[in-house]
Amino acid sequence: MKAAIYRENGNPAEVIELVEEKEQEPNSNEVIVSVEATPIHLGDLYNMEGLDGFKFSLPMVPGIEGVGRIIKLGKSIKNFKKNDRVLFLSSAHVEGYISNQQGTWRDQIRLPSEILIPCPEGDPTQFANIVNPATAYVFLYDLVRPEKDEWIIQNAANSNVGRYIIKMANRYGCKTINVVRRKELISELKDLGADEVVLDGDNLDEKVNEATNGSKIRFALDALAGDAPVRLAKCLVYGGVVFNYGLVSKKPCQMPTWLMLNRDIRLQGFFAGTQLLEKSLEGKKALIAELGEIIGKGDMPSKIAKTYPLTKIKEALVHASRSGSERDGKIILLPNT
Repeated sequence: MKAAIYRENGNPAEVIELVEEKEQEPNSNEVIVSVEATPIHLGDLYNMEGLDGFKFSLPMVPGIEGVGRIIKLGKSIKNFKKNDRVLFLSSAHVEGYISNQQGTWRDQIRLPSEILIPCPEGDPTQFANIVNPATAYVFLYDLVRPEKDEWIIQNAANSNVGRYIIKMANRYGCKTINVVRRKELISELKDLGADEVVLDGDNLDEKVNEATNGSKIRFALDALAGDAPVRLAKCLVYGGVVFNYGLVSKKPCQMPTWLMLNRDIRLQGFFAGTQLLEKSLEGKKALIAELGEIIGKGDMPSKIAKTYPLTKIKEALVHASRSGSERDGKIILLPNT
């Protein structure tokens, strides 16, 4: 058995190690899953770098989710059998979800059967990335709940979360105005279902006002931090909220006092994990199962930049650390290839 582990913070590709683990046996209520695919998220990189708010006790095996097939079952397992494909969430740094928290960047993982969700057949790389569509779902359906045909605005619209926001908004019935930094993405996101796509810049509010015919926008979703929330805030109506869920710029979020005082604009953090933890176990499973079915039908494809075997974890992390056209999609690990 192999696993990727880091024992100190630093450059992810430099601190990661590939180690041999002892073969695990399941307890009576557990299974051993052979991991087919597991993603590299930006949050994983921030954890490894030890950024403020992302530093945890070490050593740690990274990874928070995946898809795989059951290869061993505990004695009391009745609802699964060997070779069943399952989706799972498991992270070494998230407390309160399951008792046996393990990172997913490994070729086998031991999990309690009650958290597993049956997964359809199909491309494992698409099913591996369930947290991103879950983020889009809870933002729209649980957090902001926009009215029908209401506009919401987001930056980093070419990210996987951004793409899922577009597709999920189509299902929900609201409209999206999507901010990008590369002109060539406009037609691509329009083809995906975006209502409007505009280029970021100092006059963003003017572009948004023109594209939406002066519509009142209450909610913005920011993945960049730094000064990006300011540009989004200027696009919002009095009392609007900018929700930040990312740190792509690696700079603290900014929000001018005049926007908060004169226009009652708020800047609020949004972490999908909090929304998921507030759901019951059955609620979590139902949501993930629903998303799995949607992904299995091909209705919400994830953009995959490249896949790597676990033995090339350092190369995978170098690639995942890039941005823009140098990455352009999710990096997925295939631990058993």
